[in-house]
Amino acid sequence: KRQVNKSVASFVNQALEKASANKLGEALSILEKVNVIFPNNFYVLYNLGYVHTLMGDASSNAHAIEYYQRAVEVNPRSHQAFFNLGVRYEDQNDLKTAYACYQKAIQLDPNFPDPYVNLGLIHIAKNKKSRIAKNLFKTALKVIEKDPKNSNQRLSSIVHKYLGDIYLSLIHI
Repeated sequence: KRQVNKSVASFVNQALEKASANKLGEALSILEKVNVIFPNNFYVLYNLGYVHTLMGDASSNAHAIEYYQRAVEVNPRSHQAFFNLGVRYEDQNDLKTAYACYQKAIQLDPNFPDPYVNLGLIHIAKNKKSRIAKNLFKTALKVIEKDPKNSNQRLSSIVHKYLGDIYLSLIHI
């Protein structure tokens, strides 16, 4: 079994190298071939979702959803897969399903700041004065500040911007 895992990892790494070189068709081809042999391998399914995400068109987004959905069925403990699935649903404007995916990602890893931010943004889209969004953004900041591996300046800047907007709207300036 270890040899199989090493082989799968080797192919996935090859595909990711192709993807990082913007050779998405080649990356997809490698992963699809491995998926035929190992149809229930989490890493293959997850990375098929990732490469389809990189492709960026509506059809690829639908395929990304399919692969991320299969990935979370194989590994229902992957907070990152649930988060990515939520982003893909949000891109299709299926906010209810995206919301559920983000909540699941938080349930699996409450120290992962990204789903708090995305949930906050969904609330902001509904109501610029959302107190729920404010609390979600505050939680995201606490998570970011608590763990150095979450030190993401871009994410932190987004959170501060929206928190500022919320506070301004609450005090009617």
